[in-house]
Amino acid sequence: MASTYIDLVGPPPAATTFAFRRWYFDLLKARLAEAPIDRTTTYHFDAVDGDDSTGDGSQAAPWRTLTKAQQVYDDWTPDAGGLALLLRRGQVFRGNSGLNISKDHVTVAGYGEGARPQVSRFTLELPPGGGGWTQVSGNHYKRGPMLTTIGWLRRQDPSLDPPRRMADAAGVTATTHSWWYDPVSLELHVNLGADPDSMALEAVYANSDDGLVVSGDGCRIDGIRCDGWGVNPNDTSVQRYGIKTTVTAHDAVVISHCDAYYNGRHNMGHYAPAVNASGGMATFVNCRAGWTLADVSGETAFVGYTYDGATELIFHDCATADAHLPQTGRTHPRNAALKTHQAGGHPPHALILCWGFTVEASAHGFVRGAVLDGAPTAANLQDVRTFNVGERIEAVDGRGVGLRLSPSNVVTLNCDWRLRPTSALSGLSNAGVDPLNGWLINTRIHVDLSMNSAQYDAWGLYHGTASVADPKIWHCALRIVGADATDVGFALVTTALKYLDRFPKSASTVFVVIAGSGHVMYGQGINYRIDRRTGERGVTVMMAEGEGPTRVARGIGEFVYVSQPES
Repeated sequence: MASTYIDLVGPPPAATTFAFRRWYFDLLKARLAEAPIDRTTTYHFDAVDGDDSTGDGSQAAPWRTLTKAQQVYDDWTPDAGGLALLLRRGQVFRGNSGLNISKDHVTVAGYGEGARPQVSRFTLELPPGGGGWTQVSGNHYKRGPMLTTIGWLRRQDPSLDPPRRMADAAGVTATTHSWWYDPVSLELHVNLGADPDSMALEAVYANSDDGLVVSGDGCRIDGIRCDGWGVNPNDTSVQRYGIKTTVTAHDAVVISHCDAYYNGRHNMGHYAPAVNASGGMATFVNCRAGWTLADVSGETAFVGYTYDGATELIFHDCATADAHLPQTGRTHPRNAALKTHQAGGHPPHALILCWGFTVEASAHGFVRGAVLDGAPTAANLQDVRTFNVGERIEAVDGRGVGLRLSPSNVVTLNCDWRLRPTSALSGLSNAGVDPLNGWLINTRIHVDLSMNSAQYDAWGLYHGTASVADPKIWHCALRIVGADATDVGFALVTTALKYLDRFPKSASTVFVVIAGSGHVMYGQGINYRIDRRTGERGVTVMMAEGEGPTRVARGIGEFVYVSQPES
């Protein structure tokens, strides 16, 4: 039985203090210690040279399959020393069933040299020279009949360059690097730019299975990759995972250095759906996920869900690859790279820590980065229990009607976001539940509008709905570039006027706008735009440098302040 964070390290200090960093790494160290990799009983598996009949599980005589691994685990009697199931690195362990670990103190990890071992649902191998392909036209080929629906097809190398799933055979003919399974003729169509019989291909049959599921206390999954689980294009509402934790109460599990790709709806995360199930501590460290099957309600690379609250989640130095598997009719995914939430009307998580999360630039990127919903209520920094620290968004092709900077009750700190919206986005604001919007601190936001032709009416760092005067945005920077089709100045004026509308004004009210000298000299400063919009002319003070008396144009402003040049 694991300890809560309160028992281990106490409540967190304010996120803006040095003590918070020490507190966080002390907690992370303690969580890792609760789930060690080494165990007293260890068995080895080799997908190439192993043998389920003659092997004994030693490194010299390993077993071969995932089926055998599950059997060995099922037959094991739990003890304090624990059990380790080690899969040989550089190999692919294919099967129609993954691994389900519910006993305590179990490790699933890799051994030897090479890439992370794959727990793969891609069981259909189509080696080069195997034949069976018929040319339709050009590089369009087909084979069949194939009696089981194909969930996805890919080249074995590189496996992270998935072909696009098309809606019909005509689409395959027209699109290089594409495929389609015909549910009527039961034929598989491909266009991979060359004869498919010259390539090593593999496919996953449509399925509704999870890959690796862990619910035992003190368990550790380390250095494993899971592909192809829950991939069913005909039933995208199914929530399946490549790697899933389901611990509850005071049980804890650690997932470290793992990958998950080509999985249905969610690639990796924590999911405790049982009615009245609460608690559980799940820690994800140095994991990477992406290429999720797009669905009707929102896919994620990482997820953290609790039914009845009190869950503790850590995502440390995790990253996403491309968001969703490419297919006709889907340009952008509907959801976030990481999303935490709880069942509607039920208690929130106890603690959520997202540290160093990275959303990698990609052609099929997520709409948003980490969306940490389900946070405990926090009226001040000392009460906060949900943190997003050091998130890096490299280039998100977002879309939608709004982008929250920091969700309610969350501290977002030291982040670097590069956003590239491709459709109308009405505001970049710190929206939340009035008055408990989150804190946005020391974060840099770069917005590239070059891909967008929509008019923006509220670009700015402010809380757009709350009646309170404190937007909780401290020491942040916003840069907007590439706005050939968008009047960003107009948008900034709108932000300024909306900000002024939220405060009572009198004859003594002073509103200061700081603009570059070029904006002032050419009449493009926000103050001039406010004058044109409202007729309220302010006072313009122009700053200049000069060795002595300086001649300036009369209309440059009401006052000119001339200072000596810096030596």
